[in-house]
Amino acid sequence: MNFGVGLRSQFQSEISHWRLSTKFMINRLASKKWDLRHITIASCLHIQLKRVIVKEADSMREILTSEGFKARKSPTKLHISKVSLPQHFLEYAKRILQHENIKHLDEEAEKLFAHLRFRQPPIEEDEYRQKVTQVEGKVKEQDNFIEPFLGKEQKESLEKSQHNRIKTQLKRSIYHWNPISFDHSKALQYMIVRTPAEYAALSRVFHEIVHRDPHFKPMTLFDFGSGIGSVVWAAQLVWSSSLIEHMCVDASREMNDIAEVLIKKGSAKHAPIFPGIYFRQFLPVGTDAEYDLTVSSYSLLELPSAASRMEILDKLWKKTKKYLVLLESGSNAGFQVVNEARDFILGTHIHKFDDGDEMRSRQGHAFAPVTPF
Repeated sequence: MNFGVGLRSQFQSEISHWRLSTKFMINRLASKKWDLRHITIASCLHIQLKRVIVKEADSMREILTSEGFKARKSPTKLHISKVSLPQHFLEYAKRILQHENIKHLDEEAEKLFAHLRFRQPPIEEDEYRQKVTQVEGKVKEQDNFIEPFLGKEQKESLEKSQHNRIKTQLKRSIYHWNPISFDHSKALQYMIVRTPAEYAALSRVFHEIVHRDPHFKPMTLFDFGSGIGSVVWAAQLVWSSSLIEHMCVDASREMNDIAEVLIKKGSAKHAPIFPGIYFRQFLPVGTDAEYDLTVSSYSLLELPSAASRMEILDKLWKKTKKYLVLLESGSNAGFQVVNEARDFILGTHIHKFDDGDEMRSRQGHAFAPVTPF
C-alpha cells in the first residue's frame, strides 16, 4: 500500500534549480517520491457519519512489555512508503505546458509557492478594530508627557506623526489578506508547485480511510476548491473501481479548464479518462444531493472570513453521506482553520432527518485527529 506526502519548505529550494525546458520540468515532477517519515505537510480532519468501532487488543500491554517486542512490528506502526504522480498525468501536463513560456512560469511559480507557504486567514473585523485601538493607545501613550507643552501647530504635527506611526505598526502586525485571482498563467504555476505535494497528501489520507474502513467504496465524490483536479486523481488511485461521479467546484474558470484538459489526456478533443466528471464555478443551489465522499483541500484559507468558512462547511456537511475530508497546509494557520472546522461541525452542527418512523441525529465524529503529518 503506497503512502506519500509532498514537500513544504524543502520544495521551495528545489524550484530555483529547475531548468527551463518543459521536458525537464515534467521530469522533475515525475522523479519526486515524497517520504512521509521525514516531512510534515498538512493538518487534516476526516469526519464520518457512521462510527467505526476500534477494539484494543487485550494482550497489548503484554506485547509492549515483552522482551521480544520489536518496534518495527508494532500493530500501531504505519508502514509508509512513497507515492509518485501517475505517469499519464505527467504526460498530459507536459502537453499543456509545451507551448508556454517556461522561464516566466518558473519565476512566477516560485513567488506563488512562497506566498502560499505563509498564507494566513483574513483578520476578522472585531479583531481588527481591537488591534487598531490597542496600537492607537500605545502610540499616544508614548507622547502623553509632552502634549501639554505643545502649541497648536506642534499638536497638529504630533497628530500627523502619530497617524503615520499607527499606520506603520498596523501594517507590520496585521496580515493583509487578499484573494488570489487564478488566471491561466497562475493556474499553471499552481499545477507546477502544488500538485506533487497535494496529490501525495491526499493519497495518504485516502489510503488511511481504506486501511481503517476497507468496506467503504464511494461511488460519488464532491470536491470543493477542486483546482486542477488533485482530489480526483488521488481518489482514482484507490477507488477507481467504484467511483462513477465526480463533482468539482472551483471559483476559477481557468482552473476548471486546465483540470478538464488534464483528464482529457492534455487535449480538449479527447474524451475524459474518468467517468462522470462535472465542473462548476459555484456550489450547486437548490439541490439535496449527497455524496459518499466530500473533500475540501487547501481551500478554507482562501475564504474571506470565518462566517464564510462556516457557511461553506455547513453546505459541505449537508452534502456528505459518509466522509468529509478537510485538508490544509501544515502551518499553524492551517491547523487552526481545521480545528475551527472540527469544533463547528462536531460541537454545534446537528441535523435531523426523517427515517420513516423516527427522526435520528446526523451528527458526525472525528475519524482521524487534527494533526500535522
